[in-house]
Amino acid sequence: QPSTGGEDLVEFYDIDSLNEKQSEKLKLLLDSLGEDRTIVKLSLIDTPNSAVGVIDIKKFRKKNLSSSRVTISAPLALRFLVARAFEVEDAAVMLREFCEWYDVEQPFNAVQLTRSLPGVVDRKEINWWPHRDRFGRPVVIAIGCRHFPNLDDWDAKVQHMYWGLETAHLLCGDGGQIFCICDAAELGFRNLEIEFLQHAIRTYMANYPERLGKCVVVNAAYIFHQGWRMVSGWLDDRTRSKIEVVDDNGYSVIRRYMEDMYIPKRYGGSCEDGILDVPK
Repeated sequence: QPSTGGEDLVEFYDIDSLNEKQSEKLKLLLDSLGEDRTIVKLSLIDTPNSAVGVIDIKKFRKKNLSSSRVTISAPLALRFLVARAFEVEDAAVMLREFCEWYDVEQPFNAVQLTRSLPGVVDRKEINWWPHRDRFGRPVVIAIGCRHFPNLDDWDAKVQHMYWGLETAHLLCGDGGQIFCICDAAELGFRNLEIEFLQHAIRTYMANYPERLGKCVVVNAAYIFHQGWRMVSGWLDDRTRSKIEVVDDNGYSVIRRYMEDMYIPKRYGGSCEDGILDVPK
């Protein structure tokens, strides 16, 4: 069944909120990684920190892209530790596997290859909204539709997924989370790419744990509820509890997390920023 509590039931951990026992476990995790704490990824230079400030995503991405070698930070390690219920050994295994995967896949390249993707970004299926939520988290609006209507290219789909995940890193930093509005109004059987969806969920849970702070699925018709029964089984309990599904435009839920002046008009707010055309 869809979650009805979401963020209200899921505790967010950051370095300053840890108790003594949790802090000690984080230290043990970092120490256990030894010399293997360096991976190639995008460096975050100038993170916007305004909770309500306007973010020009294109300018921000251009300004902040640079490849460098960085160590796994405490905030990044903490996300993996939380994902493994503060079990140090399990989190260490997960982190090492992440480092190996990251070095091979190099997903950060997708952010710089956005222009070569087959029109997905231009079709406005993924919108990084220019305002943050009440908790200072970047807001992404995902339009449910057939993402690649004229192309059956697995690699392109994967690069599109990496683009979204790595852009989230640029905006959040190592320890931050995102707020997501998923619009299911145009979602139907023809849109469902089950194999890729399962792959995307596995990639997220294994390599980007605790990146999602809250997801509100709006305009969820009968077809979505049928698919949700299957998809929700692929998620871990903690992630599943962050997802709230509503049948209307979601305003009653979204307003708990965003100021009315920053909520798009199509979801009941008064903000006209951005373009939210639904691709056909």
